[in-house]
Amino acid sequence: GRELQDVEEGRGDWSFGILPGYCRTLVIAGDCGGINPLLHGPNDGVITVEETRMCYSAHAHLVVTAPHNYITQHPAAVRATLDFIAGASVPAACYFPGSSR
Repeated sequence: GRELQDVEEGRGDWSFGILPGYCRTLVIAGDCGGINPLLHGPNDGVITVEETRMCYSAHAHLVVTAPHNYITQHPAAVRATLDFIAGASVPAACYFPGSSR
């Protein structure tokens, strides 16, 4: 999330920066009850849920109970992705409006 919005000199141009308002975005994060003690807060063993939120761009954010490597196979993640692609809202997702810098 944040890494894709940060623009720093020398980092390359892979950053998304602030996404335009017409760009619908769904972020799906995993939470296994904080299985990695080196990460503070809910996490999927690799990244915290908080790190998946996009600070400056509006987006839908869904958290599923799955470790990092299995998020894409979680039934709720698959259903949410299909609904989102079809243009439907994702009822279980929280919606964040984004903020200005």
